[in-house]
Formats: sequence, C-alpha cells, structure tokens
Amino acid sequence: METVFSMMKVRSGGSLNSKGYREQRREVLLKVVLHNIDRLKLLRCDGR
Repeated sequence: METVFSMMKVRSGGSLNSKGYREQRREVLLKVVLHNIDRLKLLRCDGR
C-alpha cells in the first residue's frame, strides 16, 4: 500500500490544492482513478 501512495505522490505531487473537505476528497479520488488508468495502460503495453 505504501508503494502505491509513494507512486501517486511522485506523479501528482504530495499535497492537495483544494481547501474544503469535500473538494479534497474529490481531488484524492480523482488522483486514485488517474493512477489506476495509468497502471492499466502500463499493463497493456507489457502485453499482460
């Protein structure tokens, strides 16, 4: 799990830009979705 957090921090920055709780939650979820899409693209390139 820590590896995933580290990868996300490196790619999208370690801090959130949103101020409110709801916006921060939305920003984190968006970063997770984008990370998952990126991992899927990597898997497809490797032919798995």
